[in-house]
Amino acid sequence: MPNEKYTESWLAGPRSTQFYTRTYLPPSQKKPHAAVVFLHGFAEHIGRYTEYHPLFAARGIAIFTYDQRGFGLTALDTKGHKSRTSSYGKTTWVEQMEDTAWAIQHAKETFKDVPLFLVGHSMVCLVIRKVSF
Repeated sequence: MPNEKYTESWLAGPRSTQFYTRTYLPPSQKKPHAAVVFLHGFAEHIGRYTEYHPLFAARGIAIFTYDQRGFGLTALDTKGHKSRTSSYGKTTWVEQMEDTAWAIQHAKETFKDVPLFLVGHSMVCLVIRKVSF
């Protein structure tokens, strides 16, 4: 049975890394009022926010989120999706900034003509200052 709260995908990102992603959309195919790229914190994964992200979607705000490089399913998938070079805790600030810019670009292309915001927890604070919008 498909999950009604979000759709999940594996998307190719920077350095050919396969990222586990989730997208939460407003109900009834309504066009979102805004969109958010959400970045989880250090040693976390997007599954921690499964109850939180639908609250945005219910209010007309789309969410694009992914397990960051070195964390969650992006690093630990056992079903054949993760990249060979991906392992738990293996990341750098340079890679994190590239990945964040990739996620923002993906959201810009997916959610055209709506305001786009970047929201994050924990390790994202320094990344936000470096990424150009």
